[in-house]
Amino acid sequence: MNHSAIRCAPPSRPTSVRVSPRKRTLLGVVALGGFMNRYNDSLATVTDAESADWAALHLGPLGWDIGRHVGADHEQRTGPPGS
Repeated sequence: MNHSAIRCAPPSRPTSVRVSPRKRTLLGVVALGGFMNRYNDSLATVTDAESADWAALHLGPLGWDIGRHVGADHEQRTGPPGS
């Protein structure tokens, strides 16, 4: 058997596959969402009281929990930023 005829391209080899701008945009949005999810979870970003109350009311029955994003009393805002 002649194994020299079997050739595999290295994984980093560029190809001629074209990705549409729409698919590229969608991939970028999904990647950014994943990054921000990990970022906020790692830093335990404090959620303001108004948003936490809304989420508890509407998402609580679905199993949502504020977890470690509740923060201390002195970290709480009365509303979203800029209000």
